[in-house]
Amino acid sequence: ALSTLLMLIYADLSLGTLINLVFTHKGHVVTIGPAFTFSMLGCLRDTLLAGCYLIFFLVLCFSGLWPMVKLFLLVWAWQAPAHRLSIEKRGKLLEFLDEYGRFGFVDTWMAMFAIAGYRLKWTSSDGQTSMLVEPVATLPFYAFIGAFVVSVVLGHIACFVHRRAHMCDRTAASTELPAQEEKLQPRALC
Repeated sequence: ALSTLLMLIYADLSLGTLINLVFTHKGHVVTIGPAFTFSMLGCLRDTLLAGCYLIFFLVLCFSGLWPMVKLFLLVWAWQAPAHRLSIEKRGKLLEFLDEYGRFGFVDTWMAMFAIAGYRLKWTSSDGQTSMLVEPVATLPFYAFIGAFVVSVVLGHIACFVHRRAHMCDRTAASTELPAQEEKLQPRALC
C-alpha cells in the first residue's frame, strides 16, 4: 500500500500529459512542444484562477485526496486492533472502500478520452503540408492508472481476507456451540 501511495503522489505532483504540435511540409518535420502540459496541480491552479470552484473541489477531492484517503483507511482497517475497530465495523469500512473506491476510475477514463480527443490532424489539399496536435501521456499518467488498479485490487483482497477470517472464526465458534450453525451464511465477495 505504501508503494501505491507513493505512485499516486508521484502522479499528482508530476506532468501527466504533454501536447506537441507537429508541422510537416514537403517532408520536413518541425515539432513544437510541449505546447501545453497537464498535471494535477496545474489543473487545480487553472480551475481556481478561472473561478471554477466546483470543478476545483471535485478534482481536489476525487482525484487528489480520495485515492490517498482510501489507501490510508485500507491500511488502518488492516492494522487496527479489534478494541479500536470492531470486526463488524471493519467489515463495513472495507465494504464501503471496496464499493466506493472505484469512483477514481472516472478520472482515468476522462483523461484517456481527453488524450484521444486532443489528437487532431489537418492535411492540406495537395497532401504536402500537415499539422498534428499530438498528446503524449507520460510515465506519471500511467503510474496513476497503475496505482489506482493496485488500490482497487488491494481493497478486494482485504475484503476477501476479512470475510474469510470472519467466516472461519464463526465456523470455529459454531463447532463449540452447535445452536449457532443456522446463523452461518456465507456472504458474497466484495
